Amino acid sequence: MKKGINKNGAETRSRILAIGKELFFEKGFFSVSIAEICRQADIAPGNFNYYFPTKIDLVGEILRDYQARCVAFAEQITPEGSSDALAKCIQSHTIMLSLARDESTSRFLLDVYEDPKSTHLIRNLLESNYSSTLSSAAAAQGPKGLMYFISADTHIKLGLFRDLMLRTGFHPTRSQVLECAEAMFLLFGRLFYLEEAEVRSALDTAREIFARCGEDALPALI
Repeated sequence: MKKGINKNGAETRSRILAIGKELFFEKGFFSVSIAEICRQADIAPGNFNYYFPTKIDLVGEILRDYQARCVAFAEQITPEGSSDALAKCIQSHTIMLSLARDESTSRFLLDVYEDPKSTHLIRNLLESNYSSTLSSAAAAQGPKGLMYFISADTHIKLGLFRDLMLRTGFHPTRSQVLECAEAMFLLFGRLFYLEEAEVRSALDTAREIFARCGEDALPALI
């Protein structure tokens, strides 16, 4: 929270977040203006900029809150004593499955992805924490390996997710989403020389865990 915001300010900020989220999902990211959010929140446009300098900053706060809930959920379902690969795999799969649970969420994500100013927000969301394992392996190959990781990681994962959403009309099955998530994890395990047996074991265990997890249990973006 921004330093110096009092109780009334915190309530205003929460109201802006709630109204912004509702409008984004109802009308689409590009169809909602700051002026419209301010009208519904009953605040002056200058007040909006005090809490969120831009519309992208508002979206970033929505996604950060959502990611925190996804990570907490993943930690809850990860078996005690799990390997780092399995823990990261479950976090990644949690985000992928929950993002694809309904059409509004998928459309919102892809709308934001189309705005060049927001690519880093979506990248951070889809990477989750398991990328630290992969980036460490890439860094061991020197600066060129790390730069390749940063570039490939963003474009391949976003591309796979985007293609899946568009190909299925924003209504992929749970199995299709899992296959997409597994393809990402397996691909980067190979690219950065993670032990294939460990990667495959993590994927198998993650699939079993999510098979027992009802869709309604997954965190929702809205």
